[in-house]
Amino acid sequence: MWPPFTSGKSLKVVSQILLFIALVSISNELLCQDLEPRRWSHLPTGLNLVGASLAVTMPLGKYCDDCLINVGSNRWSVRPQIGVVHTRGPWKFELTGSVFVFTDNDDFVDDAILKQKSVYTAQAHVIYTFKPGAWASLSTGYGTGGRISVDQLKTSFEVDNWIWSANFGYPIGKAQSVMLTWLSGRTQNQVGRDSDNLLLGWSIRWGN
Repeated sequence: MWPPFTSGKSLKVVSQILLFIALVSISNELLCQDLEPRRWSHLPTGLNLVGASLAVTMPLGKYCDDCLINVGSNRWSVRPQIGVVHTRGPWKFELTGSVFVFTDNDDFVDDAILKQKSVYTAQAHVIYTFKPGAWASLSTGYGTGGRISVDQLKTSFEVDNWIWSANFGYPIGKAQSVMLTWLSGRTQNQVGRDSDNLLLGWSIRWGN
């Protein structure tokens, strides 16, 4: 038994931190997915593309084993992802699925062992290209899973989040563009974080 975790207050703090990390992970994918839709502008209509990627997060960053909040997580995570893109005239349709797999943190607070089940996410994007570099899109993502246990004691925390965004991008020159995004997220859990954000991005391309 780990008293700080069963007191309720600390559990909510940890849950909100992990929920925020999961929300940021999904939102980053949504934003990065649509950052440069001009890369699809040369594709012929009716084309289907399938791709896959593998991302690995190392246990870097400062970690203190007697601190509840840390920059580092003291564990590895692996995220395989597969996606498909379909083009239809100026329209692009994207669908991706990901799994976040975590190793154990065997040096959690009070020498406890923190374990987390895999988190499963799905994303969908609809992009319309007005001209090369000018585009608009709607995106949504959902994440579920990630049940946490500390020293074999299961907690009530589990990822169950919806996130969606509306984006508009416009070129400013040959190598630069700006993007305006409305990003909104809602947790389906009793402990969690809802958010509404207005974001302005600026990107620079180099090379071909």
